[in-house]
Amino acid sequence: MKSTVHSILIALIILFFTSCNTNNNVACTTVYVSVVVTVHGGVLDKYFTIQNSTGDTIRYKTTSGKSDSLYGVLSDDYIHKFKHEVETFTFKGFVQDSLVINEQYLIKADQCHIYYLSGKTDIKL
Repeated sequence: MKSTVHSILIALIILFFTSCNTNNNVACTTVYVSVVVTVHGGVLDKYFTIQNSTGDTIRYKTTSGKSDSLYGVLSDDYIHKFKHEVETFTFKGFVQDSLVINEQYLIKADQCHIYYLSGKTDIKL
């Protein structure tokens, strides 16, 4: 009888603690996702991305100094700003203070990563 009571008590304690767990932990991969644009025919002097819904400006460092350069539009670093949503971002690129690129990108996010949906990833100046 005593062992039955202990078993029921242990089962109730386990049930209590597992049912109170409201944290839905998700195992995310360690892959770091970025949306980039390749610009051919010149190097941008300045560039940034704007989250259209908030007006937030996002800046990244250039990954290449060549004439065909890669520029970051958005990365997983920004996921906390629009987790579980689809957002429109505008990439703006400048040469000698003149706007030469003004492209919109549709990007969604889950709890782990961003996902490219649409927008030019290859641009010729």
